[in-house]
Amino acid sequence: MEKLKQLIKKAFSYPAMLRKTHPVTAISIIAATILFAIHSLIEGILDYTVNPDEFYMNVIFCLGMSLVYFSIFSLCIESIRPNWSTVVRSAVFAVFGILSVIMGFIGKFESGHSFSWFFDMLRSIEAYMGKYTVTAFTAGLVGIALLMALYFSYSHDIDQKFNEHILNACSNIFFTSIIYGVIQIGVLLLTGIVSVLLYSDAFNYILPVIVLINGLFYVPAVIMALIKVNERASMFVQILVRYILLILVLLAYVIIYIYMFKLVFTLSVPSNSVFEILTALFVFSMCVAYMCTTFEPSGFLQKIAINMPLIFAPFIIMQVYTVIVRIGQYGITPKRYFGLIFILFEAVYIVVYTIMQKREHEIIGRNLLLIMCVFILVSVFLPGINARALSAAIAKRTLSSYVDKTGAGIAMSDREYSRAYSAYDFLSDRYFANSKTDTYFKDLGEDAVATLREKAGKAAMASNDEPDTRNIWYSCSFSDITGKDYLDISDYSTMQHVMIQDPDNDLTALHVLEPDTLDPIGGPAKGRYNTVNLSEYCMSLIEPFSQYDKNIITWEEYLETVTPLGCIDLDENARLYITDADISLEDGKPVSVSIEGYIFFR
Repeated sequence: MEKLKQLIKKAFSYPAMLRKTHPVTAISIIAATILFAIHSLIEGILDYTVNPDEFYMNVIFCLGMSLVYFSIFSLCIESIRPNWSTVVRSAVFAVFGILSVIMGFIGKFESGHSFSWFFDMLRSIEAYMGKYTVTAFTAGLVGIALLMALYFSYSHDIDQKFNEHILNACSNIFFTSIIYGVIQIGVLLLTGIVSVLLYSDAFNYILPVIVLINGLFYVPAVIMALIKVNERASMFVQILVRYILLILVLLAYVIIYIYMFKLVFTLSVPSNSVFEILTALFVFSMCVAYMCTTFEPSGFLQKIAINMPLIFAPFIIMQVYTVIVRIGQYGITPKRYFGLIFILFEAVYIVVYTIMQKREHEIIGRNLLLIMCVFILVSVFLPGINARALSAAIAKRTLSSYVDKTGAGIAMSDREYSRAYSAYDFLSDRYFANSKTDTYFKDLGEDAVATLREKAGKAAMASNDEPDTRNIWYSCSFSDITGKDYLDISDYSTMQHVMIQDPDNDLTALHVLEPDTLDPIGGPAKGRYNTVNLSEYCMSLIEPFSQYDKNIITWEEYLETVTPLGCIDLDENARLYITDADISLEDGKPVSVSIEGYIFFR
């Protein structure tokens, strides 16, 4: 009981410890927490009916995010403990403060607000760099700052081996999480009691309380666990890691090895999901094995844990195969680029770990953090070969080759069409675009794009790959369709609510059914409207939705384009108004349709 009291007391002492050792970081976290609490409190007061695009709400949220970024940068700076003068220190914090404001506000506001010059500047930066690059730079800077904060904190304040520090920190975070988790469950239960007995809208105000608990207490506790010396991991955590988690990891390895032998004996190829499974398994298993290296190297399980990186090594072959095959078929994208980078990181980790363990009988320590920083620098920031730059350069070259070959009348293979369309699909996605992207399409006309899409679709159907499936949809009201606040029904005698489906996969003869009974409606003349031809309508939604899906147009622009299409004259006596549509595509063609609307009969 006394140990539990000490644990609880220590969990609540971390905020004061953080304020003492990292004052700028602590103040930034407190300010960010207060802003997020105010943001959620306003939402609760307004019963969560506030427009998420409301200017003042966006400002509060973006200021909170800016302070979060600044707290991460200040954590790194204060962990370095540079011997700077007050002027230099203030200047460095000011630079990172400006950078944090830019990171917090960029891409969040449209024109027409106060301080429009500031938002115009941010939009110019985003247009020049591109949304993806802005997001990648933000994530990269945050990741490097956190890794370097841990690196320098370990250098100054921690005299344990790095693997021991990781185990002890995880143990500390585990029990601290339980304490604050129980507190939040208690707050939830108390709010439920208040909601039933005293104030029915009490749950509207629980989010600010949760934000305050986590921001003022839990986050500082996690930070201090990572950057300060912790007590030896509890026996419970040691048993959990050494026996339960390690055995679960080993069982997963056995399953993967059985799967590999199955592929060899059946001459099959790995599933597309293998890469994601093995990536997650590497991260989890290496963390477990790394913590297990703190225990005495005795016993069968412990010997396996020490050699686990070597046991994982054969799995890299399957990861390489799945990524290379996709790149060969469709070209490289940032996602596949990061797949290759992660495989390279796995190989480097295994090699370095094995060399140090065999030659020096040591486990790789804090230098692992530097290796991770190098991989982030290369894949995110290094000009010319980062994920976006390299993917765009290869896609541009692929697209140029397609234009040259079609212009010269040179025949192309199905694989070339697939790669060319994937390059076009990647470059036309506004999320990955920047100020130079539009110049890539100057020689690519609409006819060439239509031909490319058609050829690539046929190539996909002819291949053994899984079909490219996606859904397109929209929903609107009568006023959206007519552009008026009313509907003129003077020329009609009857209105029928209908559900239109395609049990026979024939868009030219879609079944018109009663929504409740799913029986044919029949129409004024029995059997007249049992089926309708909406093939042209379904096809007309594909291109606008594709543009929305690639961030070329907004959702509002998409609705503005497709909503008028939902007014269809079935013949001179009936008009169909479509209010909801859900269409499944396979390789770019509709294969399943569910439409809801109203037929007006004269």
